[in-house]
Amino acid sequence: MNEAQGILYQSIVDADETFFEEIDTSLGFVASQEEYTLPDVVKDRKITLIERTDTTPETILWAIRRSERNWWYNASFVERCFLRGNILGLSPAPSSTVATNIQITYIRMLAPMHYATAVSGTASNITFASSSSITAGSLTIYPPALYVGEKIRIISGTGVGQERTISAYNSSTRLATVSSNWSTTPDATSVYSIVSSIPEDFHYVMEWYAAMIIAGKIPNKDRAEFCAKMYADGMAKLTTFIERRIKYGGVHISQVAEDDQY
Repeated sequence: MNEAQGILYQSIVDADETFFEEIDTSLGFVASQEEYTLPDVVKDRKITLIERTDTTPETILWAIRRSERNWWYNASFVERCFLRGNILGLSPAPSSTVATNIQITYIRMLAPMHYATAVSGTASNITFASSSSITAGSLTIYPPALYVGEKIRIISGTGVGQERTISAYNSSTRLATVSSNWSTTPDATSVYSIVSSIPEDFHYVMEWYAAMIIAGKIPNKDRAEFCAKMYADGMAKLTTFIERRIKYGGVHISQVAEDDQY
């Protein structure tokens, strides 16, 4: 399933890079400081835009539409900025401290899916199982904060049926903080699942891909060919979905709504 998620993710961003765009506003100027480490959610992601938001009109800084991680850019006749790996530099260094005035737009990567029994939980977080205790799927520790933005669902045990968005993640402790408190605090009996960020209307395409691979290994030629046909049909519908989203200005329209409309 994770292989299928990767294929669908790449198909989506190849057609519409903005689909998984996110914005981070946690970085700000520090007086006399020239270099800044990028926030964890941005590290090693593709950055599409960096803006300064404390000017008039706001959003004026340097409109950077590049994926390279080693370059200089002239923001004005007297200012320059650079991006070197995961370091953002400003020259000359800011003369005053301004909190959260740097807005970074980046392309979110999708974390691998898995489900497992939680180690523990509190009202606002849950601790993932270790890699050796994962029931299915896989757990990754890099890049940092990879699980931020992913949805987590309690599928059995204490708190079953709850779903939250992960707002922070510590890869060292496997502690995931959720965007709003759990109604029922999960515990060591809670089985959780990381839900794919691929549009839910197309989760079935990932299932057909997995079924196609399994049928090919058995082997079962007729079954494999049928699964391949269903997978190809789903991918065609995904392509149409993205094309319509682009046409209508980036609005996410459900596949059901599209089928009804057209």
